[in-house]
Amino acid sequence: MIDVTFLLLLFFLCTLQFKTLEGKLQAFLPKDAGAARGETHKDFVQVGVRVHSEGLRVHASGPSQGQPWSVGPTRFEYEGRTLIYSLGPRKTSSLDELGTWLKTFHRQDPDRQYSIESGSKAIYGDIVPVVDALVTIGVGDLRFARGR
Repeated sequence: MIDVTFLLLLFFLCTLQFKTLEGKLQAFLPKDAGAARGETHKDFVQVGVRVHSEGLRVHASGPSQGQPWSVGPTRFEYEGRTLIYSLGPRKTSSLDELGTWLKTFHRQDPDRQYSIESGSKAIYGDIVPVVDALVTIGVGDLRFARGR
C-alpha cells in the first residue's frame, strides 16, 4: 500500500506543470493608457499630507476614553497629532487654509488634475478631509501617491 502511495506521489510530481506569473504582472504595472493624442498634458498638482507630530493613540470612546491605547476591539484616535498640508511649495497646518488655497487654484484652472501624496505615517483619517475638500470644490480627476 505504501509503495502505491509513493508511486502516485511520484507520478503527480512528474506531471506537475508550473504556470508563469504573466497574469499577475499586470497588477503591478501602471493602469493609465497614456496621454490621448491632441490633448495637452498637464502635470498633476501635488497636495501633500505629512505627519508633523504623531501624538498619543488613545481610545475614542467608552470607559477607557483618554487612556493609552491597547489591543482591543474599540476605536481609537490620536491626541496631539499635527499634520502639515502642502500645495506645491506652500505649507500650512490648517485644513481650512488649504481649502482656501485649493478653491483659488481650482478657480484659475478648473481642468487641472490633482494628486494627493501622503507621508509614510499618514492614516486614512488624515487623507479623507483633503479628499472631501477637493470633491467639494468640484475636482473630477484625483490620484493618490504614497510619499516617503
